[in-house]
Amino acid sequence: MLPLAWFEALERPGGGGSFADEAHLTSFGYIAAPKGDRNRLPIGFTRDVQSDEGLRFTQRRWLSDQKPNEPWLGLNCSACHTGAITHKGTIIVVDGGQGMGDLQSFLEALNVSIKQTLDDAPRFERFAQKVLGSDVRDTVKLRTALNEHYTWLEATRKMNETPLRSGFGRVDAFGHIFNKTIAFANPDRLFGYPSDAPVSYPFLWNAHKQRYVQYNGIAENVHLGPLDYGALGRNSGQVVGVFGDVIVRRNATQNVAGAVDGYASTLNVNNLSLMERFIRQLSSPKWPASFPAIDQEKAKRGEALYDRMCASCHLTPSRQAQARSTETISPIRTTAPIDRTDVWMACNAVTRQAPSGLLEGTTSGFINVTSSKPLAQTTRIDVMLATIVRGALVAKKVDIARSVVEDVFGTQKWDQSGLPPVPSADVFSTVAARNARMAMQRYCETHDEPDQRKLLAYKARPLDGIWATAPYLHNGSVPSLHDLLLPAKDRPKRFWVSREFDPV
Repeated sequence: MLPLAWFEALERPGGGGSFADEAHLTSFGYIAAPKGDRNRLPIGFTRDVQSDEGLRFTQRRWLSDQKPNEPWLGLNCSACHTGAITHKGTIIVVDGGQGMGDLQSFLEALNVSIKQTLDDAPRFERFAQKVLGSDVRDTVKLRTALNEHYTWLEATRKMNETPLRSGFGRVDAFGHIFNKTIAFANPDRLFGYPSDAPVSYPFLWNAHKQRYVQYNGIAENVHLGPLDYGALGRNSGQVVGVFGDVIVRRNATQNVAGAVDGYASTLNVNNLSLMERFIRQLSSPKWPASFPAIDQEKAKRGEALYDRMCASCHLTPSRQAQARSTETISPIRTTAPIDRTDVWMACNAVTRQAPSGLLEGTTSGFINVTSSKPLAQTTRIDVMLATIVRGALVAKKVDIARSVVEDVFGTQKWDQSGLPPVPSADVFSTVAARNARMAMQRYCETHDEPDQRKLLAYKARPLDGIWATAPYLHNGSVPSLHDLLLPAKDRPKRFWVSREFDPV
């Protein structure tokens, strides 16, 4: 995100205290660190130390004697995938649950804070003194580096800019990932699509059991012995979309035997694999003893209703056969309009295209195999992402075997016939974008997908622990289980988001 020393020295927008103060950071919906945590940062805010040699967007020099491994602040999985609920003054942390962070507002506030630091001389002087101490010889160097990094952060914010407010507990993760993909492929000409399809942060405790991951099943869990290299590719894609840095080089692809260089990046594949192992140990939360006792008679009636009306799609652990997927896929086209949720997460994921830039001519998926084709001048962004991720993983060949890379982050094949035109970087005007969006919605809602594995769809996933994961549906549009079981027309159109739990 930015150097840790800078983060600790920033003041809040408008002044009035440290930006890194715990009360300020938790006001964005993040969860305070456990008592005794030495970092004093919310859950998921992490200290990242690695070399910035060979990087571009995240290589900063503000000290004359600076080494390439200054500590930086980052976010890891738990910032967005740790839940918390309260009940009568008791807080219960739900590991792997839905986070309530408002990343959109947080990043906007961070950029405002940096801009005010650059524009206000006394404020910058206080910032420089905290970063540099009494030695002010590097003040000009610090201002230059801060301005360079602000330019990058502001450019990425504008890529994702939309009048839509995601609010607490939602983010357009695909939008952020896809725009960073465009940026890495076109580093000298930054542009993007509005991140306008926010979704709830999904809970994680059964993700490793599912064959298809993400709300539309775009990523596949593929195992090689104990290693889930599908997860490695998926998590590497998340790094690309958050604050990672990848240096895409033109014509970097070789055949399988010769693809030895890849793309320099900030991927830490050892930690990504370690965190995935942690996720496999998660289990759905148990009903807390501090809550009112469950009415066992009602629970028995509810189980019968679930078996009759829900279990064929939403398989709880007791219903999951060893060789069967834990989830079912429902194409958007087959969903009744009265019950249909918004199409945009799935639709954006498979219809957005962009100039390939430095990736043009690179083998699709980076590794040159029989079915691979070079990327055209304009390409679907999910294909560009898969190519960048594989290229970055190839560069980590010391950490992972090349045989793992060949299958990682595979893009599912699907029929693209009739794909509507998408505005290029040169015609991102309001009118063109609106017309393209209307065409995409018609396409996504009517395209005939006979194979349920296709990506214009949403998953029906296992529901164990669902009681602790409100709001509901992929876009967080329903506040409670009571409302979810009402006819769609009777659900609240507007509601406050709160961590306070209603056990009834």
